[in-house]
Amino acid sequence: MNYFVTGIGTDVGKTVATTVLAKWYERQGTVTVVKPFQTGLDETTKRYPDLAWFEDYLHIKHEPFIALPPACSPHLALKESEMDVDLADIQTRIEQIASRYDTTLIEGAGGLAVPLVQRGANYVLTDAFVKALQIPIYLVFGTKLGSIHDAVTTASYAVSQGLPIEGVLFNRYDASSKMERDNVETITHLVQPKKWATIPHFTTSVEMLQYELQWEEL
Repeated sequence: MNYFVTGIGTDVGKTVATTVLAKWYERQGTVTVVKPFQTGLDETTKRYPDLAWFEDYLHIKHEPFIALPPACSPHLALKESEMDVDLADIQTRIEQIASRYDTTLIEGAGGLAVPLVQRGANYVLTDAFVKALQIPIYLVFGTKLGSIHDAVTTASYAVSQGLPIEGVLFNRYDASSKMERDNVETITHLVQPKKWATIPHFTTSVEMLQYELQWEEL
C-alpha cells in the first residue's frame, strides 16, 4: 500500500513523522520512503537534508526525483533553476519503486496547497499530484498554540479535494501540557480521523528509531 505524508506546512516535522511511521510499517513488511520534490541544498554538507535524513536513519536511498538548491517552493525552485518537470514521469517512477515494497511512504514538500509546477498563469498544486496517485494521506499536525486552526483547515481542504485521510500524527506532543492535551482532543473531535497517534519531542535519534506508534480510534 502507498501513502502520501503531508501536513500543515513546512517545519511541522513531516520527516520525523514519516520516519516513525516507516518504523511502524516495518513490522508488517518491507518499507521504503521517497521524497519526489526536495528543495534547499545544505551548503555546508552539500546534501539535501530530508534525503540525507532517510539515508542516515532508515538506510533508504533512491536517486533524487527533483532536487534543487533554492530553499523555496518547488515551482519557484524549478523556475530559478530554469527547469521543467513532467509530473506523469514522476508518478510512473514512484509506482515502479513502490511495486518492490509492501509499503511506500511518499513525503510531500510543505502542505497540500504548495505549487509544484507553474506554467504561465496555471499552477499544479500538491493535492492534484496526490489525487493522480490515487492514494490515501497521513496528515502531520502540531500541538502548540494555533494548531487547532491549522489542523482543521488542512483536513477540510484535503476532504474538499477528495483525498482520503488514512490517519493523523500529532508531532512534538507534550503530554504534560494541558493545552496540548486539549488541542489533540479538540482536533480529533473536529477532524474525525479514522485513527490518530502522538509523537513526542525526541532528544536523540535512538529515541526516535525505537519509538512505537500507539494508534487510537474515535
